[in-house]
Amino acid sequence: MNNFYDFIHNLGYEPKSEIVPNKFIRFGRKNSVSAKLFADGQGGYLQDWRSGEKHFWFANDFKNLSSIERKNRQDEIERIKQAHELKQSQIHKNVSIKSKELFMGSQEALECHPYLLRKKVKPFDIRQQGNNLLIPVCSVLGEFQSIQFINHEGNKWFFTGGKSKGGCHFIGKFSINDPVFLAEGYATAYSVYEDTGCLTIVAFNAMNLIPVAIDLRKHFPKVEIIIAGDSDKTGKHYAELASKAVNGSITFPPFTENQNGTDWNDFLKGVSL
Repeated sequence: MNNFYDFIHNLGYEPKSEIVPNKFIRFGRKNSVSAKLFADGQGGYLQDWRSGEKHFWFANDFKNLSSIERKNRQDEIERIKQAHELKQSQIHKNVSIKSKELFMGSQEALECHPYLLRKKVKPFDIRQQGNNLLIPVCSVLGEFQSIQFINHEGNKWFFTGGKSKGGCHFIGKFSINDPVFLAEGYATAYSVYEDTGCLTIVAFNAMNLIPVAIDLRKHFPKVEIIIAGDSDKTGKHYAELASKAVNGSITFPPFTENQNGTDWNDFLKGVSL
């Protein structure tokens, strides 16, 4: 049990209750993390329902188990995965309905919102509730998934429990004769759209560039895809992976050594230079 606790702790979590075999424990922000030690005490798993991440732990390597023990463990993992996928699908469905209702019931975003003013961009098919901007998170086919919120200070978060993987936001109109740009954040994507006049898609983070690009290629196989990547280490890494996944191209902002920016909003608007 101590090893399973150490496993959880090393992932950055602190369970509050005692770990008991074959019993779920909940912890984390709003109890959004669940963990379970298997009945035999030789394995367990952790699920973070906010991020969608799941992790498995085993006391012994698979190769040290008998064929029966190995099969039992594989069956247990498969049951957990199926139950997780079913529950996650229902959560995503419920959140998509709630977040869409919230979005449609909110006012159109104001150009004077401090975040938009600071980034020198304008609202495009986004809304506002109080101090928060609401950016719709949809599939490439326009199916509503969730919302990204941005407050006055630029802090960002997603609707709790919503599906963010593969989610995006279109800025501009699609044309089969023009390239489509993909960027990480809203301000960056808007800056690229304003500069090129081409449809630019918000992927919301570097890792999500990959599934968005793949879905875009799947549904629009002939479109030219250009990744407008951030120039930091993470941005470059995932921009390159996304480009390779769809046989696309990449463009990074050409900063000089004396400039401190990392994305196309910084470069085109001079926000952080």
